[in-house]
Amino acid sequence: KLGDGPIPWDLEALRRRTASFAAPNGECTGAKNANFLLVDRRQQVAKIFHSGMERMLVVYLRSLGSAMEDALIVADPRPADEIHQAFQKSHAFAEPPTFYCVCTSKLKKGGSKYSVHQGDHCSGGGWDAVDGG
Repeated sequence: KLGDGPIPWDLEALRRRTASFAAPNGECTGAKNANFLLVDRRQQVAKIFHSGMERMLVVYLRSLGSAMEDALIVADPRPADEIHQAFQKSHAFAEPPTFYCVCTSKLKKGGSKYSVHQGDHCSGGGWDAVDGG
């Protein structure tokens, strides 16, 4: 649970929120420099969120089917490359495939048009999934 207050949308806000949980006065050295594992419990994958990846938190939250059920954010005081090496050393590091969906939309004249959308569903706006796509 992220507690009360505004949702942290970037790394610094998430670090401040973590520090407020870790110490009553918000002064926690580990939290101030923390990196985070953004876990998608439904897909059973995690990404390392660190400086230089400012949009990752927003992309992560928007990618979840249900943030309340699927999200798990773990603070880690280690540097990002050390976290990455720990996953590689334990053979727990993988590069999962990106999901795509083939979609179609009826044209006013002349049939249909097709598009490939990232994710497991079409993005709406008149687009429908192709059977088996």
